[in-house]
Amino acid sequence: MALKDIVGNEGAIRLLKMACAKGKVAHAYAFCGPAHVGKRTTAVQFAKALNCLNQVADGEGVDSCDICQSCKHIDSGTSLDVQVITPTAHQDEHEEVRALSIRVDNMRRMRSDAMLSARHSRFKVYIIDDAELATEEAANCILKTLEEPAHNVVIILITTNQMALPRTVISRCQVVRFGLVPAHKITEALVNRFGMESYAATLCAKLSKGRPGLAFAFAKSESIKDTINEAKKLLEHIIVAEPVEVIKLSERIIALGASLSKILPSSSADAAEPERKHALRGIDTLLGCIRDNLAILCGMQAEHTMTHFAEEAPKQHIVHYEPRCLIRLTEALMKARRALMLNANVQLTLEVSLLRYVYANGRN
Repeated sequence: MALKDIVGNEGAIRLLKMACAKGKVAHAYAFCGPAHVGKRTTAVQFAKALNCLNQVADGEGVDSCDICQSCKHIDSGTSLDVQVITPTAHQDEHEEVRALSIRVDNMRRMRSDAMLSARHSRFKVYIIDDAELATEEAANCILKTLEEPAHNVVIILITTNQMALPRTVISRCQVVRFGLVPAHKITEALVNRFGMESYAATLCAKLSKGRPGLAFAFAKSESIKDTINEAKKLLEHIIVAEPVEVIKLSERIIALGASLSKILPSSSADAAEPERKHALRGIDTLLGCIRDNLAILCGMQAEHTMTHFAEEAPKQHIVHYEPRCLIRLTEALMKARRALMLNANVQLTLEVSLLRYVYANGRN
């Protein structure tokens, strides 16, 4: 794989290839954008292009050959000059929940290592994933490293939330923005790389909502259809639920998210509070099903919906749904999602939100 194989974000790729070609490589970059759009993959491929022994020139700049020893070492993670730093979990003294962060010790080791000459490569590259999770002390250490850049050292900060990083750090980086990728480009990549049929590739692309990383995970999974069907059945049960069923339905939402977590690519943030992550993914999946049902009620063709993975058309599931029920459930789930993002109790939040929906529908 090389920079030319990255799906979407052509502007960002062009900028990096041109920097390699002209030799105007910044000492620090900040790759900013949504999760699963290729930021980390691009960072690794950029490191390969910088250190490739047989760089390949094209109309946009310079790319890696993907076959030399340097490229192979970076791909396998055995290169001594390219390091990926990720958040680690630790137990705070006064907290029960494990917190993920980039500790100052990691940054001090990076700073010390950066002062040494490269072992086998032109550039030493440090990729800091989920950089927004750096502690205050770690962020200050990063800042000090950026203020005194070592020769032929490139630091790449990867973040989904640029505002969470200190402005003093961002101001010393060249910001490279990544965005969501159009569905047709993801579909084309799935057909070419996985040999998928156009119909299945289109569905995976729509389900991913512009995130190639998710689309590739869906394409590799054999259980995605079962998971989506389970989400549709769960929606059916919630729509007509009675108060006594709320606890069991809350557990099923978490279980639905857990099923998706087995399919989706893992991230550093997933290690902390897995139940909360599962609940959020379960809610997002249900919201996608509700959106499809509302869209079909408004006249959209079933094959154009994101969750058209079942053998039967989604419209068969919604003939008994009233739009106001779907809208009430959407509001309840959105409130639950906001509360969970603010660290509310997972089980209690789901149960209260579902009870609000059930009672709003006149069930006692």
